[in-house]
Amino acid sequence: MEGSKVTLEYQVTVPGEDEINYENVSEFVQGRHEIFRALERKVAGMRAGEEKQVELTAQEAFGPRDERKKMTIPKTDLPTDAQAGDVVQNEEGSFATVAAVSGSEAVLDYNHPLAGRSLVVHLRIVKVMNP
Repeated sequence: MEGSKVTLEYQVTVPGEDEINYENVSEFVQGRHEIFRALERKVAGMRAGEEKQVELTAQEAFGPRDERKKMTIPKTDLPTDAQAGDVVQNEEGSFATVAAVSGSEAVLDYNHPLAGRSLVVHLRIVKVMNP
């Protein structure tokens, strides 16, 4: 119901990627789009104790990868031990993955690590508080 406060447990996996597996508990208010809109639509009407497995396309989840979100910076702007695959934070507080380090330059990728990937979400509704 619109305006309901929903508590859910979820486990997110990426098809074909055994090492990517997130589990968490989250609360959101139905209709405020505090979670992915596609996921919000798929849990609408569920009651406490119900479980469901849903698939989200890359577009429905974190969106497609955007090559314009990559930036080449001087290697000296990174921590001295930074290497490809590390996550770093810039002065504005944004996180990026170090995509490559070579010579005097490094490439930072500001895409979400799961951008461009479909997700499988197994969820269980813990509690629903109607307005």
